[in-house]
Amino acid sequence: MALEASDSHMPPELDEIGSKPILIRFNDGDDQPAIMDPFAGGGLLREATLGLDRWRCYGASSAWPACRENGCSCLTAAPMNASWCALSSPATLPDCIIMFTAEDSENDGGDEERYLVYCQPGDEEWWELADDETDDDDAHHAISYQIMGSQGTMYVRTDMDTFVTVSAPLSSSVGASIERRGIPHPSTIRWAHKSHLVESDSHVFFLQFYTHGFYNLEVIDMDIHWLDTSGYVWEKVESIGDRAIFASTSNCVVLASASRAGIQPGCVDLLHEDCRDGIRLYTIRLDDGTMSCSLLPRSVGNMYILP
Repeated sequence: MALEASDSHMPPELDEIGSKPILIRFNDGDDQPAIMDPFAGGGLLREATLGLDRWRCYGASSAWPACRENGCSCLTAAPMNASWCALSSPATLPDCIIMFTAEDSENDGGDEERYLVYCQPGDEEWWELADDETDDDDAHHAISYQIMGSQGTMYVRTDMDTFVTVSAPLSSSVGASIERRGIPHPSTIRWAHKSHLVESDSHVFFLQFYTHGFYNLEVIDMDIHWLDTSGYVWEKVESIGDRAIFASTSNCVVLASASRAGIQPGCVDLLHEDCRDGIRLYTIRLDDGTMSCSLLPRSVGNMYILP
C-alpha cells in the first residue's frame, strides 16, 4: 500500500517544525495517519493531515519506511508477514536496498521461522536471502526482528543475542550475502530491557532501555554502546556528542547536529508503549542523567521521520 503525496502545500504547522523530527501516527480503520509534532509547547502534540508535499509513505504498517518522493517509486507489498525493515542507503540513492525481516509460522515443523527478503524500489519481485552456511546450528543464526542499514551493510540481530552483517549489493539480482557472524551482544545491567539498533554518520549504536514492572512497565535507566567495526566489538559510551536520538517501537531516527535544528543535543527521546495509561514519551539527557516523561494518547503505531 502506498499513501500518495498530495499536490497541496505543506501545512503551516509543519513549516514551523523546520528540520525537527515529526511523528506519523497510524490509526484504526480507514482513518488517515496523522502527523504530530512532539516538540510543541507544554508537552502537547499538534496534529495535521498526511497531505505532505514532497513525501510518499510506503507500507501497510508503521514498520515500513517513509521516503522522499523524488527518486523513489512505489513498492509492491511483499506476500508475507513482514516485520522490521531497513534501508541500506538513503532512499534517494540508486543503490538503495530495502530489506525486511519476515516470518513463516506454517513450515513443516510447525515452528516460527524468520528470514530476510529484499528488493530495490521499482523491482517487481522480492528476493530471499540465501544462506549457504549449513554446518552450523541453525538456531544460532536465527533471524530476530531487529535490522538496521549503514553504507550498504545490514546489521541483523539473532535470537541467540548475537549479530550478523549482510552485504547488500547494488543489484538485487546479484544476491545479498551474510558477511560476518557471531558479533557478540553488548553487556547488560538488568535482564528486563528494550533495545534498538541505530545508525548515525556511518557509526552503529545499540541502545538499551531498562524497565521495571510487569503490566505497566516504566523505563528506569538506559545505556548506549558503539560498535567498533575494526574488531566488531561493542564499547559503552557516555555521550553521543551533538546528536539527538528518537526511538519508537517501529524505528529510530538520529539528528547528527541537533543544535543546528534547534534541539538540545545529547538527548534520547523514547516512545514507550508498554504501559496501560497511554504512550509515554521519555526524554533522557545524557549529560546529567536526568529523565522526564509526558503522556500521549494511544494509537495503532508510531514512527519518526525527518522533514
